[in-house]
Amino acid sequence: MKRLILCALSILLLCTLQVTAQHKKKKPAGKGKAQKEAAGKESGAKFVFKDGDTHDFGNIPSGPDVSHSFSFTNAGNEPLIIQDCNPSCNCTTPTWPKQPILPGRTGVIKVSFHTNHPGPFTKQVSILSNALTGGNDKRTIIYIKGTVTGDAKASTPEKK
Repeated sequence: MKRLILCALSILLLCTLQVTAQHKKKKPAGKGKAQKEAAGKESGAKFVFKDGDTHDFGNIPSGPDVSHSFSFTNAGNEPLIIQDCNPSCNCTTPTWPKQPILPGRTGVIKVSFHTNHPGPFTKQVSILSNALTGGNDKRTIIYIKGTVTGDAKASTPEKK
């Protein structure tokens, strides 16, 4: 009797599993996120800097502030929103557009550097935005570098 009940329950269980397996919903045949990224059709904003993400001032005299304007284009397909720009130290001051940059439009991030201390320098500015960065980090980093000389005879940097 026990064998009969055990066999009946086993058959009932197998039939139930087979029926439920046949009724699973199929997902639509659209592309998933991973497939879209692989195809290079990510949606979002994207920085493309006109002259690269690094500016070299070369040799500059101690004293006057120098600045460089990083011109960029939003090469993405969504508006680019810059929430904040954080310099690596207080000797660097960035200014950036507060309004969204529409796809295909350009903007400028101006970085000023206080040349009080002689010697070589490399400074970075972290840009917090909604731009695609290739990872989970929402920061894009731009750099300025050069050498502050102690004399005023050094070449004057080009201001852009």
